[in-house]
Order: sequence, then C-alpha cells, then structure tokens
Amino acid sequence: MFAATYFESAANYEGDRWVAKADYTREKMRELVEGAGMAVTFIQWRHPDPQQWMVIHHPGEAVPLGESGDSERVKMLEEQLATNRQQLLNIRSHPYVRFGLRLRPFLIEVNFVMRRIKRALLSPFGGGRN
Repeated sequence: MFAATYFESAANYEGDRWVAKADYTREKMRELVEGAGMAVTFIQWRHPDPQQWMVIHHPGEAVPLGESGDSERVKMLEEQLATNRQQLLNIRSHPYVRFGLRLRPFLIEVNFVMRRIKRALLSPFGGGRN
C-alpha cells in the first residue's frame, strides 16, 4: 500500500507529454488504479498544494485510516489557513506586487478622470446634463 497525490479537476489532462501539473478527475484516477489491478481509497488530508491524497492498495485490503473527528478537521483547517496566510504574505512582499499595490490608487484615479473626459466629449453642450 502507498499514498500518492494528484491535482483534482473537473477535466482530465489529455496530452501525451509529461507536464509538471496535470489535472485529473477522481473517476480517472480510480480507472487508472483499478486498471493496474489495485484499489484506491481517497482520503481527506491537508496538502500544502491544492492536491488530493489517495491510498493505493490491494483489492479487499482494509486501509487502516482512522476517521477524522471535528477537532482534527478544525486543526487541519487552522493549519491550512496558516499556510495560506504565509503564501499570501510571500506574494504581497514580492517587489512587482508591492509596486502594483502602490500604483493601483493612481490607476484608479486615472480611470475616473478618463471617464469624466469621455463623458464631457460625448455629451451635447460641452458636458452638461439634460
């Protein structure tokens, strides 16, 4: 028996080349595992990437996994939240993102000014409203 992860998606990767991130449906993973004469049990276990865990084992063999209770689920969610917060902090501290965040208010103001100019040019009587 062994554990593996995959990127779960609504569609399957259809290419014939190796890619770093190929998405598959749960049904496709089951089909691949069972096609090799094995069985699969999908498990809910936090992964730092958005991946789904599965245990591949011999058919008929019991998988010794305990059921997670509410406290374990809460702990797993808290760990995932901490991981996501750290990832967001890493993203926000990137120089390009910091530059974009500083530039954003200016771009919003430019957008409003351009709308006012466009409205003034397109409206009759020099921008007055009728």
